[in-house]
Amino acid sequence: MGMKHRIKNEASGIAGNVAGCVDKAYNFLETGSNELEINMYGEVVESIPVDWWTGEPIDGMYICEKDFLNDLDKYKDKDKITIRINSVGGDLYAGLAIANRIKDLKADIITIADALCASAAVAIYQTGGTRKLYN
Repeated sequence: MGMKHRIKNEASGIAGNVAGCVDKAYNFLETGSNELEINMYGEVVESIPVDWWTGEPIDGMYICEKDFLNDLDKYKDKDKITIRINSVGGDLYAGLAIANRIKDLKADIITIADALCASAAVAIYQTGGTRKLYN
């Protein structure tokens, strides 16, 4: 069974493999006419890691800097953006690039640490004018 079958999670709109690995560890959900919610649940990386021996992408939940920034650009005119984070962090420079692009938006930014928010993910979390952390 060399061919992976694709599934689509209708609730989140994220496509993934049957094994449960999604294509992107983040999604954008327009919650109002000018509001956006971003869920970031994965490791922050500059690019998707590959196996040294085979050159094949390594399965995982990755927030890839370039892909995320390209997708974020589509929503740059929103007035309010809520970012929910659950991340071990990852590549600091990728996290800083994402954070700086978010800071450049005109939107009121609210960040919420849903669970783990460490390392490079903290840079993204700090972009919120309003920051929420539950215990």
